[in-house]
Amino acid sequence: MVHCASFAVRAVGIRLVVLLLVGVLLILGNSSVEGAAAKKKARKAKEQAVEQPVELRGIDTSLVWRAENEVFSSDDLAKLEPILRASTCKDQKTGCTYQDNGRPGSEASFAFRLIPWKVSRHRGYLVRNDRCGAGGCDEGLFVLLDGQWRLLIEIFGMLRREPSSTEGFSDLLFQPRGQEPVRLVWDGRTYRAAED
Repeated sequence: MVHCASFAVRAVGIRLVVLLLVGVLLILGNSSVEGAAAKKKARKAKEQAVEQPVELRGIDTSLVWRAENEVFSSDDLAKLEPILRASTCKDQKTGCTYQDNGRPGSEASFAFRLIPWKVSRHRGYLVRNDRCGAGGCDEGLFVLLDGQWRLLIEIFGMLRREPSSTEGFSDLLFQPRGQEPVRLVWDGRTYRAAED
């Protein structure tokens, strides 16, 4: 009789373990199905987002501070806007090179070099359309403000960030070749030469 009781306890124990395993498998199966459905839905939304054309608004150059000459032609700006929108460059030292068709460039052949350059909480790039020479670089500071890229500064020389800021934008120091440096500050809409 004791032997039968122990056998009954084992049988109940085995049945309980089997039922628990079946329950766990059912729960995991349902969550896998739900997870797969969620992944499929997310993938479909991503594909639809890629298919929708990006509205190009043009780069705003209405309030650009220029040292002397215009560095970027209207043709350059038209080629540059889709590159700015699509760039995910993170290399803050040398930047990323691009051909004028938006494809990645090389050191030997590029139209634009984008260098991530943080002057505010907004996304920004220091863009060079040429190699640098002895006196500095042809470069522009582009910042994404209110969903539109703006060219804020266009220079030949060297531009550097200062530790101070004005209204949330870093103060900048422009060093033209063979001349005194010019301190640039944000006035709420654009950069301008500081009044000392």
